[in-house]
Amino acid sequence: MNLIHLKEKIVIGERLTPAERNFVLDCINASSPPQGVLAKSANFLARIDSIWAFLSVDEGGEGVCAMPIGGMTVPMIAADERRLVSLRPAATIIANMFKKPVRLVRFKDREELEIFRPEGEGDDGVRTGRDQADQGGANGR
Repeated sequence: MNLIHLKEKIVIGERLTPAERNFVLDCINASSPPQGVLAKSANFLARIDSIWAFLSVDEGGEGVCAMPIGGMTVPMIAADERRLVSLRPAATIIANMFKKPVRLVRFKDREELEIFRPEGEGDDGVRTGRDQADQGGANGR
């Protein structure tokens, strides 16, 4: 029996109260490995110069909001207007659900810190901050 069939049996079963059913499903979801799949899709933004984030605000400060998508919890960040618009309804739901404000912020200063290359990829002459530091470059100490 796979996980989906087990969850279906729990949902349609009559032996658990709604609160018990929700608790069991939450436990299963929390203990299950993510069902995400790595996808190789083409990037469509020439360069990302701004990132928007929805931040929850409470007495402890700020944190990046997250929402469940496809069995995973993903941060509510966007690099383009289309994604930003798609996240707005979730921000409203989160603010109402937790009775806390949700702030939309934009980060504009871009600083490239490091480039992670596939194994075996040759040197194309691009240097990262770590490359420069390792070679005693401008920021190396």
